[in-house]
Amino acid sequence: MLKKIFLLFVSLLIFCLLLINFYDAHAEELSSPESLHKKSDLDSLVLSRLKHSYGLVENAIAESKITNEKFLQNSLVFKNFFKGHPWYNDLLVAFDSESTANNFLNQTVDIYGVKYGNRCYGGEVGKTACIYGGVTLRENNLLEEEKNIPVNLWIDSKQETPTFKVTTKKKKVTIQELDAKVRKHLSDKYKLYETDSFGGQIQKGLVGYESISENIKFDLFKVNGEFADSYLRIYQDNKTISSESLHIDIYLYKS
Repeated sequence: MLKKIFLLFVSLLIFCLLLINFYDAHAEELSSPESLHKKSDLDSLVLSRLKHSYGLVENAIAESKITNEKFLQNSLVFKNFFKGHPWYNDLLVAFDSESTANNFLNQTVDIYGVKYGNRCYGGEVGKTACIYGGVTLRENNLLEEEKNIPVNLWIDSKQETPTFKVTTKKKKVTIQELDAKVRKHLSDKYKLYETDSFGGQIQKGLVGYESISENIKFDLFKVNGEFADSYLRIYQDNKTISSESLHIDIYLYKS
């Protein structure tokens, strides 16, 4: 009996060592700066818009929302979403497919998205803001208490202690919610999307959202398009990840 227990212990130890080695190798590959996009490759106007989207604009956040209205087959319109906003009344949410939109039609949902108004096409003109994805079903998706997501931070390959927290109340959370919170913190703390002349020292960056079964990563300076209606499209798939075993890895480079 003791021999079996010993062999089981040894097997588990070997498995853990292999897993750690795999994770270290994976992290090294993930954080390699050579293939990352440079901030200097972006136009200063695009950087300004990114700063506006991730650092200055209030996100579209709401709980327990329901709608039975579509604009296009792959989009939903939430009437009177904004209360007391100087410009917007409604929110248009666009997804990558009709089937995704249908999953949330007439359902109680929670919303967390990076919104934009300029070039938002749909709904009442001038009164509607847009987001891509950022929607989760509310039923059976709430944790008993807010969860702190572990954050690992490296600057120029040196591990640092993060000065911010990323939290969620959801069992399954959209990548967009996590990414919006991370980029907001990085914008505030490290002036992520500022030009060099305004103190933006970070030149390259990557963020990874990893659980047991998922690994989603974004190059922080890989930007598709010049305006929010293009570069925020990365969230259109409404990708979610389990918060149970989730951690966030951030790699920043000053050169």
